Amino acid sequence: MIRIKKSYLKFYKLLFRSILLMSLLGLLFYPLQKISAYNNSKITAINEVAAANNTMSVEKNTNIKYEENTLFRKYTINFNNTVNESRWFDSGDVVNIYLKKSEIVNSNLKNNTSIIGTQLLNLNGENSVIKVKKLIKEGNKIYIDPSDNKKLIILISKIRNPYKYKVVLDPGHGGRDPGYINGKMFEKDFTLKICNYIYNDLIFNGCQVILTRERDIELDKHVKEDLIKRANIANNNNSDVFVSIHLNSGNVKDENFKEYKGVTTYYFPTKNVNQNNQGLRLAQTIQKHAIKSDSWKDQKILPANDSVLRNTVMPSALVECGFLTNSDDIIRLKNPAILSRLGTNIGEGIMEYIKNIKN
Repeated sequence: MIRIKKSYLKFYKLLFRSILLMSLLGLLFYPLQKISAYNNSKITAINEVAAANNTMSVEKNTNIKYEENTLFRKYTINFNNTVNESRWFDSGDVVNIYLKKSEIVNSNLKNNTSIIGTQLLNLNGENSVIKVKKLIKEGNKIYIDPSDNKKLIILISKIRNPYKYKVVLDPGHGGRDPGYINGKMFEKDFTLKICNYIYNDLIFNGCQVILTRERDIELDKHVKEDLIKRANIANNNNSDVFVSIHLNSGNVKDENFKEYKGVTTYYFPTKNVNQNNQGLRLAQTIQKHAIKSDSWKDQKILPANDSVLRNTVMPSALVECGFLTNSDDIIRLKNPAILSRLGTNIGEGIMEYIKNIKN
């Protein structure tokens, strides 16, 4: 018979209690991470290695939208209210999104059904956690949708280094410079909305995206300097392309100014033959895609001597996304679904151009 001294028994009991207490504390607490929108510096990288077995889906009126391409698995979670702060925890091979029932639209999540790489666990009556499986270490991201701050987007990378391209988007005007004004409609507001839609499309398709402004601000109180700073953001970041977004307006001195409508894309006719040809090709490709939905009138591509086009060293284009003086275009611009499609289409044009010149 083996005899164990009482002093050893005391030590082992104390060790066991300590391990048990640490385990319980680990289950009770998780870190809070603030999620911000709009630019890559505020997008949070998710690390660690992955493997996925469990799945989850939702019924109609879904809370979670799942998309997939060759680069990412994309999960979009819809909330009832603005997502000012979202709780998530990286536990190694999964990302945990902690949710309250009151935060979710039409709480109808179901366990172990058809959304790839996810699992829903009910912590208690009011709280749940969505576990999203990672596939590889690099390139995973989570961020608040800049076009809709009630949506949280999770991108799970399927390949290493998915961001092969760099694009600078320039929402025209901002701050004290409203652009064209029609009643309570300001050009600066529409340009930022359109850029946010383009942003989502480009991120999902493997672009690092930089916005010259992320909110209602000007870059300089002097318009000339403001425009130069926008071009310099693209130049200093070695962007592959630069695209500036604006709205058009008819000249009030023209009695038919309200009749002008549609989309125009501009490029800078530089003496540098290669740059001129690339700017022209970029404008042609964007214009082709921008007008393919919702009956936008094709106002063609045109050369222009705009500062942001003249002062950028990479292929650049400026898109006038409809006329804020035309009733038909105003109806389109005020429709979120049409505006979203316009942004997505412009993004597709940018991607087609980049892939053609890079591959």
